[in-house]
Amino acid sequence: MSFAHYLLQVNLYLIVFYGFYKLLLDKETYFTLNRVYLVSAGFLSLCIPFIRLEWLTEQKAAQQVYTTVKWDAVLQQATIVTETQEGFNWANLIVYIYCAGILFFFCKLIFNLFTVSKMIKNAKAGSAFSFFGKKIIDSDLPKSNVIDSHEEAHIKQWHTLDILFFEVIGIITWLNPVIYLYKKAIKNIHEFLADEHAAEFQGDKAEYAMLILSKSFGINPNALTSNFFEKSLVKKRIYMLHKERSKKSAIMKYGIFIPLFGIFIVFSSATIRKNEKLLSFSEQIPLEKPIELVQEMVTKPLQFTYSTNVPAKEIAKSIPVEQDWKDFYSFVSKAIKYPKEAQENGLQGNSQVKFSIKNGRVNNLINDVDLGSGCDEEVMKAILSYKGFKKVDNGNYAITVGFRLAESDAVINNNDISPAKGYKELSKL
Repeated sequence: MSFAHYLLQVNLYLIVFYGFYKLLLDKETYFTLNRVYLVSAGFLSLCIPFIRLEWLTEQKAAQQVYTTVKWDAVLQQATIVTETQEGFNWANLIVYIYCAGILFFFCKLIFNLFTVSKMIKNAKAGSAFSFFGKKIIDSDLPKSNVIDSHEEAHIKQWHTLDILFFEVIGIITWLNPVIYLYKKAIKNIHEFLADEHAAEFQGDKAEYAMLILSKSFGINPNALTSNFFEKSLVKKRIYMLHKERSKKSAIMKYGIFIPLFGIFIVFSSATIRKNEKLLSFSEQIPLEKPIELVQEMVTKPLQFTYSTNVPAKEIAKSIPVEQDWKDFYSFVSKAIKYPKEAQENGLQGNSQVKFSIKNGRVNNLINDVDLGSGCDEEVMKAILSYKGFKKVDNGNYAITVGFRLAESDAVINNNDISPAKGYKELSKL
């Protein structure tokens, strides 16, 4: 999973989770549950993309797959050497803008932390705020004991931790406008919770509301602190303070979050899993250097690709080998060289060799379908040179190797080789 794909999923989940909150939970007075929901929404949005349900990702194919790649097609691609002037890369521009945004908001967070540190050391008259365990309250303020109760609630309930959590999420998702709504919502919830605690301490909601109104002007709060006199929240704080408590039946709304979470996990898991048995031929060819590739074809051993399963039409006639033969295939494909005689004669086709393995040794090595001009001998030499047969079971095996010339119209000999009876068919090279 690429970072871009991960980031896309995170932003999508943040949007849907917030939409659910705004639609069903925002007006409820279960402030603690709302706080838990918002923090959980942020945390799960980061984690869900990494969750995989194995029963979804491990669906097995109903039929084995057989793939072939022609060397002439590869060489035709390799000989294209025309140079094109690259245009403006918009993708790179987007990446640069995104990284610049991350750097900006990270620096902004550091600056705000530094500012809070200065505010704590040099508290101004009339200040009333808290940050983690630090509480700054001007003792000359009226009802300072009530304000102290309010800020104490912020400290005991670790509200600063929530704020910093969403600040960090905001750094990597700064392009998503919803993250700023999360920041606002979580600060609202913090104030509602602290107001509940302080109003209970005061003993009179109306008198406490008057305290909020009388001290809510002329204050410039910091984004990271919990401020008693933050004027932008005054109306909503007073409204929620006097609002009738939500009915117990409203708790049912929070239960809807569980199936929503399940849907997101299924969505995240419904991705194509990498099939380790299918090797990508393109990854083996350095097409970014086509000229060098064509030149090296003359001097280097041919690199043969292979499928990991037998063709579907041969399933009924032969037994596919499920053991790990990757090392063998890799060794043989590198060891076999296209004989010079065969190249000069324009010979191309398929060679089939049969052999037996007993206690890690090769026995009864025989060329079953002859191609000639040294091709069959190359296959047999490669098999005899391999030293890893101790890892495979005893038995009789047959392997077919194809020899192809680039840009050649010559007839392909032995094009239709039948499976060897009584032998387990290895993948064709």
